[in-house]
Amino acid sequence: MDSSHKIPVEKVTKPIQLLAAWLTGLILIDAAFLTAANALSEPVWAKGLLIAAAIINVPLFLASIFLLQTKFRPEMQEDLFYSKYLESKTGMLRQPVSSNQLTKLKEELYSANTETLKLVSSIQQEIKGLTFEIKDGKAKALFLPSNDDLERKIKEAEDVSSWNQCEIRLNSLMKAKEQFKKCLIENNIPIHGVFGNNDLDFNDPPEVVIGPGFSKEHLRKFLNAISTQAVSTVAFAYPEDGAEGEETYHKEILIGAYNSHNYGLSLERAVELINIPDMDVDIFYSALMY
Repeated sequence: MDSSHKIPVEKVTKPIQLLAAWLTGLILIDAAFLTAANALSEPVWAKGLLIAAAIINVPLFLASIFLLQTKFRPEMQEDLFYSKYLESKTGMLRQPVSSNQLTKLKEELYSANTETLKLVSSIQQEIKGLTFEIKDGKAKALFLPSNDDLERKIKEAEDVSSWNQCEIRLNSLMKAKEQFKKCLIENNIPIHGVFGNNDLDFNDPPEVVIGPGFSKEHLRKFLNAISTQAVSTVAFAYPEDGAEGEETYHKEILIGAYNSHNYGLSLERAVELINIPDMDVDIFYSALMY
């Protein structure tokens, strides 16, 4: 390989850069295999072997990506995130993590997930063009339709990743807690935790409070997901809805919130408003506040 095409090792400092370097290597190797296969006339089996090797390389690489992002996910994150993971795992956490640090970690994780999904999507495009057949002694590319199952999995991963900077919590004392969990999970909306206090009263059917910062798409997806559940009120999340000293509910949703909310919307009305095509998200939030 020409030195001008070499990847400078000292500049590969982030896991996503390493994945990109692997993808570059995969493309170069497959290109070499296919070029050699096209140049060969005899023996025919050697041509077929090179083509098969080029095809097999792609799903193997894709499987490795998914393995790294599942079994070795913490190891593939930035240094700051991984250090916190090690501290928590070994029980040697020496200082509390501030809310600013948590926010930064969430942003870094979201960015890493986004880059990984872009990488997987580019690999999917490689798969579309790397299926070949031998016809009349020549390698002929067959551009097949997209892999529906792979596209579905990528779409699901993108949906879940888009919620990484948000928090949805359920009151553990709700009677319908499992029903809410089921409808959220079925819509690829992750649940980030539970809360609940036996000393406090809350309404059942539960009240849902929504903090600032959500996009219209997130609000639409969440409200549509719980539209079949019994909810007494959908309201804006003010500081008094949470623990003492908690100043904001930025990108947070509480299902089964404490305090009685004499403002906001019914669930039916909230779903109706958020599904209006030209509904402005600020106007929707205003409706939750009064």
